[in-house]
Amino acid sequence: MIYQYRVSFSEVDYARVLFFGRYYYVVNRGFEEWMHQHGLYYRDLVPNHNVRIPIVASYCRYLRPAYMDDVLEVHLGVKDLTPRGFRMPFAFYRQGDERLLAWGYLERRFVSGDGEARDAPEWVLRTVQTMADESRNFVENVWAPLAAKMQV
Repeated sequence: MIYQYRVSFSEVDYARVLFFGRYYYVVNRGFEEWMHQHGLYYRDLVPNHNVRIPIVASYCRYLRPAYMDDVLEVHLGVKDLTPRGFRMPFAFYRQGDERLLAWGYLERRFVSGDGEARDAPEWVLRTVQTMADESRNFVENVWAPLAAKMQV
């Protein structure tokens, strides 16, 4: 999945560079949009299915800055899916530029509404598996070689 996002004035520091923590915000926004494309909504998960998908670990390698008014292309993937969770690789590019700005991953787990570890409902697993299948090319040909170099 490729999510486009324009960097606004409120997201940059004094040097007009995207604040490092905002990268994770953008990844989450993209992931939420991707979920919506597949009929999966956070608003329904806890009340209707007693499941949440919190982040339990994260990693980001920053290579080049993103500036105010840049349009970013955020490539998202899913890998290592199990009934208990998955890894969500990502990579940032400036629109029209093939040079990588940043890359990393978020580790997510399935938990109950009370925060206890649980297996995801079957339909959630099927949906996330579809997302993994859609992103296989990005994960295997772009993200995995980066991760192998850094031993992530």
